[in-house]
Amino acid sequence: MSESILFKHSIEFLAVANEFVKFCETDAVEIKNSENFIDIASKLLSLLYLKALFLESPKNIEDIELEYNFEFVDAMRYEAVKSEVANVLGDFDVYV
Repeated sequence: MSESILFKHSIEFLAVANEFVKFCETDAVEIKNSENFIDIASKLLSLLYLKALFLESPKNIEDIELEYNFEFVDAMRYEAVKSEVANVLGDFDVYV
C-alpha cells in the first residue's frame, strides 16, 4: 500500500476518534435524552471501527513510542467523563 493511502487512512481514523472524544467530553453533557446519546455514540463507534479496519499494524512499535509524546487520560478526567455519560444514559448505563 502506498504511503499516501496509509496516511489518508490514519488521518481519517484520527479525525473520527477525535470527534468521538469531543462528543464524550463536551457534547454528551448537552444531550439530555439517552436515546439520542446512544444513537450518536453508536454511529461514531461504528465509523471508528470501520476506519480502524484500514489501518496497518506498526512495523516497529518501539520506533513509534520514541517518535511521539503520548498523553494519557488521568483517573480524575476519566471519572468525570464516565459520570457525565452515566448521567445521560440513566438506567441504560449498563454493559452489554
